[in-house]
This record gives sequence, C-alpha cells and structure tokens, in this order.
Amino acid sequence: MSKILNLIWCLCVVALVACKDKISFTLVSADVQKSILVSPDESNFVKLAAEDLISDVEKITGHRLKIVRDTKDCKKGCVYIGSLDNPEFREQLLSTDNNFLDLKGQWESYKVKSTDRDLYIVGSDARGTMFGIYHFIEEYLEVDPLYFWKDREPEKKEVLAWDNVNIEQNEPSFRYRGWFINDEDLLTEWKNGGGTRNIDYPFYSQVVHPDIMGKLVESMVRLRYNLIIPASFIDIKNPPERKLVDIAASRGVFLSMHHIEPLGVSGYTFFNYWKERGKDYKFSYYSHPEALEEVWTEYAKEWSKYENVIWQIGLRGVADRPMWMADDKIPQSDADRGKLISDAMEAQMDIIRSVDQRGEIPVTTTLWMEGSDLNREGHLDFPDGVTVVFSDNSPGWQMQEDFFNTKREHGRKYGIYYHHQLWGTGPHLAQGVPPHKVHEIMKLGKDHKSDDYVVLNVSNIRTFVLGLDASGEMLHNFDEFDPQIFMEEWCAENFGSASGKIQAAYQQYFDSYQMHDQTNAPVLLDGQIRRKVLRLLNGWEDRMKNEEENGAIAGVDMNWTHPYLVDKRCGDLTFQQLEKKVKEQRVGLEKAGEMIEEALSELNDWEKYFLEVNLLSQQKILLGFTRWIEGVVAAVKAYELEGDKTQCREELDKAISAFDLVHKGQAFNSRGEKWKNWYRGETKFNIEECEERTREFLEDMKF
Repeated sequence: MSKILNLIWCLCVVALVACKDKISFTLVSADVQKSILVSPDESNFVKLAAEDLISDVEKITGHRLKIVRDTKDCKKGCVYIGSLDNPEFREQLLSTDNNFLDLKGQWESYKVKSTDRDLYIVGSDARGTMFGIYHFIEEYLEVDPLYFWKDREPEKKEVLAWDNVNIEQNEPSFRYRGWFINDEDLLTEWKNGGGTRNIDYPFYSQVVHPDIMGKLVESMVRLRYNLIIPASFIDIKNPPERKLVDIAASRGVFLSMHHIEPLGVSGYTFFNYWKERGKDYKFSYYSHPEALEEVWTEYAKEWSKYENVIWQIGLRGVADRPMWMADDKIPQSDADRGKLISDAMEAQMDIIRSVDQRGEIPVTTTLWMEGSDLNREGHLDFPDGVTVVFSDNSPGWQMQEDFFNTKREHGRKYGIYYHHQLWGTGPHLAQGVPPHKVHEIMKLGKDHKSDDYVVLNVSNIRTFVLGLDASGEMLHNFDEFDPQIFMEEWCAENFGSASGKIQAAYQQYFDSYQMHDQTNAPVLLDGQIRRKVLRLLNGWEDRMKNEEENGAIAGVDMNWTHPYLVDKRCGDLTFQQLEKKVKEQRVGLEKAGEMIEEALSELNDWEKYFLEVNLLSQQKILLGFTRWIEGVVAAVKAYELEGDKTQCREELDKAISAFDLVHKGQAFNSRGEKWKNWYRGETKFNIEECEERTREFLEDMKF
C-alpha cells in the first residue's frame, strides 16, 4: 500500500512541475511589453489592423506596444505579423518557424500561434493576415468587433498572458462576403460634415461622415467580411463620395456597386454628367445607347483605379425601377426587354475589358425585381465569366423562384443578395430576420452551388448588430455554425447570468412577427405596416368622399379593402386575416416586452443599456406600429360594418397615441452626446409623416 501511495505522490509532483513549466506567452505585464514586427512590404491594411491591435492593447492595459522592422529587435520576443505571399516576411518566418507553410496558396486562411517567447499571426495572403489579427483581438483580447455600435469598451486588465494561443482558420465557406450600405437615411444625417450630394432624390442629401465610414468599415473587417458596396447611388466623381470608396479601399476589402449602378453609373449620375455638357438625354439604353456607353466608359475608368473592384453589370432605371418605366418606346414584350438587358451587359463587359487589365476580372449581375422575373422566363443571356447573383424576396425570408429553377452552368459562379433590411417592406427601424432564418437561406446557397458571393443589405448597421455578427460567423465557417448554439453563446457573452431569459425574449420577439398562411413569409414588418396603413387611409378616404357625393353604398363589406392589402412578394391578406394577424402580433410583442422588463433587473449597467438599445427599443417601436395599424383596422370596421362613428373616432385616437410608444422606443437609441442626432435623418419610414397623416385623416373626415 505504501508503494502505491509513494507512486501517487511522485505522479503529483511530476504533474505540478509540468504545470509550472508549461509554455506561457505574455503579451503585456508590468515587466513585459512585446514589440510587434510588421514587414515594411506588408499591405497598408495589414498595418492598419496592427495599429488596431496596438490601440486595443492600450485601451485594456494602458501600455502602448511598439512596432519594429527587424528580427534583431525581437531578442525578448515579438508578435510576428505577416503574409506568406510577402517574400520578406516568408524569409523571416522560415528563419524562426516553418509550421505555417501549409497555408501557402490558400484564400484568406491564417494561423495564430504562441511559443513561450513569441506570437505568430500568419496569413496565406494579406487579407488572411488581417483577419487573423482581428480574430486574435476578438478571441483573446475579448474586444467586441461591433464595440462602436454597441458602446462596449473592453475590460481593463493589467496582464495579458495565455498558456497557449492557438487559432487555425481554413478558407472561408463563402468566397466573397459583404455589406451593402443601402437605405442609410440615419447614417447620412447623423453627423454633419460629410459633404453634399447632387442628387434629385428626397433622401441622402448628405454623404456619410468619413469618421463614421471609417468605423463602419473597421467593424466589417473585424467581423471578417471582405466586400462592400459603400453607399446608395454613389457618384465616384464627387469628392466626398469618392472619400467613402477610399476609406473602404484602405481596409483592403473588395469594392462593388449597387445593382442599379452598372459600372458605377446610376440614373442620377447619368443626368448630372450630361447636364454639365448642356444636354438632356432620357435615361434609356434603348433610345440613347451611345449616351449611356459614354458615361459607363468614363466612370469605369475611375473605378478601375482601385485594385479590388468587383464590377456590377445590368440595366435598371431611375430610383431602382425598370428602365422602361421612363421610356415608353422600349418594347413591351419580356423577350425584347430581356434582349435589351443582355445587349447592355455585353456592351458593359467590352468596356470593362478595355479598362481593367487583370487576368481574371470579377464581375457580377444581380437579379433584382424584373431581372429575377426575366431570368425565370429564360429571357436573359449572361456574358461568360459573370457571377449570377440571385435575390431573396425582400424581406429576406425566402429565395425567389428563379433561384431554384435556374440550371447552374458548368464553370459559372453564383451568389446571393440578401436583405437584413429593406425600408419599403421592412425590416428597417426594427430588426426582423433571426439568425436561424439567415442560416436556412445560406444553406440553400450551399446546396444550390450559389456560395461564391454573398452581399447583405445592412442599412444603418446599429439596428442589425445581432444579425451581422451571426452572418459574419456563418459565412466564414458555415459547417460549424449552429444558430441555436450561436444565440446561446451570444446572449451569454452580452448578458451574463441572465442570458437564458434574454435568449427567450429574443425568440419571443422574432416569433411575434406574423407569417402569411400560404407563403410563410412575414406580412407585418415595419415597412409592410406603413404601406398597408397609408394605402388603407387613402382608399378609405376616397371611398367616403365617393359615398358623400353619390350616396350610401348598398351591401357594405370589406372587399373594397383588398386592393390596398396587396403584397406581391409575401402574399395578400383579406381584411379579416389582417385583423386577426395584427392582434396576434400585438399580443406576441407585449409578451416579449414583459420578458425583457423582467430580465432588466438582473443586468449590470452596460448589459442593461445594450438590451434596451438592441431589443427593448425595437420591441416598443414595432409594438407602436402594430397598435397603429390595429387602431386603423378597428376604426374601418367600426365605421363600415357597425356604422359607429364614435367608436371609429376612438379607435383612430388610439392609432395616433400608438406613436407615443414608438417615440419611447426611439428615445432609448438617442441617449448621450454620441447618439443624440441618431434619428435626424429618419426620412425613409418617416414616422412624423405617418403620424401626421393619421391626424389629418381624422380631422378631414369629421367623424
């Protein structure tokens, strides 16, 4: 027995010695501050990422690490940062460690590893290195990639040390992964000083401030996205707008264009170009092909000055409408219209080849609206080498029919255009797409060989931080992503011990959205509510004026409301179906609010703040809109079916008072000096106009 005890004692001693001698890497302590070695030949965006690492370390510890250029300055250890396709760094790496060579030739792969003395952040290419830096910052320094939008600074620490740093990232699941900054009404007016835009459009009179654009692109690369469409209707020849492109380019991401801006030219750009030359052409490739080709060529020359352009080709009209809406000479048949678009794409490809000298030129065309319809009917011919990008049904809950019935051509690449937001239908002011739904759509992309390119419509960013965080992770490591596990971990990371209750509250919030019984698509997102209410009020007003002029209409029913409840994308509703679903959504949202309020008392200051901003504010905004439409629906019913004008007025008063709840939700997002003007540019949904229209209706009808 004593021999056994002695043996156990010896094993314990060995274990203790082993633990004591275990490799430990210290980045910062009272006595240690490692230097960072970055080769002068590394890309500038890698150096920017290294500066972010230095800045984050300083925020956490108060110590500012130094950058060195030579291994001679690393006698006490360094953080080696570099890319295998950089010969100088590769030579430095081989002299110290050759365990990274399997990364060679890969796309955006990286490894982050420590020894007792050094830390290596090595990418297969420059973007891989950049993403390796940000992955290390997020996982080991615990800096939130969306810290700016969430107002979350990292925890202060005196020591940054780990037994073992180990990150290995293979090639991302989706090659191109990007953000489309669209419907950005809050971003454009939030901070003055970005410059003016010369655009005949009721939105975007200002350019997003460059400081905000800088934070936006920084957040994007911290989440390891690699592509951006920097703005709606961007004119690269306007210096303030070009500044946005420059800021994005400085971060090493790929640059592309809105689907209504082939080769960087929107209808507004076209008009401005010819106005400067004293000419007034119709924006039509049918009536004035030479005029469009001249502008395309001039703008393609400007965009070609950037090395990471992904060209957009196609043909749409002014303000994201079909081109033939402004030119009645364009043939009426779908076959002829498809040929017009196909011919335009061939002409655009000729221009691209004349200005872009890269061997393999990335080009996309996005099948949006009539593009999807014409493709479904087989009326479009795509040039060789063009990536075909399918669109969801906007809102982003389903893919359209052409995604499923388009035969994938051998050698052609395909992708997805996906909406986290779309102001016309929503979601816009309140998030509406849960991570599990995004995952379902991206799985379709994988299953249907459409995973080369994904661009996400992300609008004003702040509302959609949950979805953008989840999407970044799944697009990078799709096979390892589980939406349920992600939500558990995300809530635990952001809300600590109350995470279970809060996860349930998020689930209840997303489950509150009412779905169409046949299409299984949402029917009461914020934009859909806005459209339905304003259409109902207009139709009801016309109906009552007609009744006043021509006498009472016999056999009153609710069928007259149907034209105002049409929803081609998500499914029509009868008045009775609308009434039922509005009530169910209101009840669901009220329950979500109760769950949120119950959890708030268990949170610390920042956790409480973030829950109020990211969920409670949106629950109140959406509940306010839901009560707005509920009041209008009840008023219509009281007047039309029951002839009760008193009840009708009371219900309209309730509809108007519902905006008080909307404003309470907004107030959560406007606290503090940083955010006080957050809603100054709120013109897309235009809450003020909706409230005023409802008041005017009540006064004009004189119930």
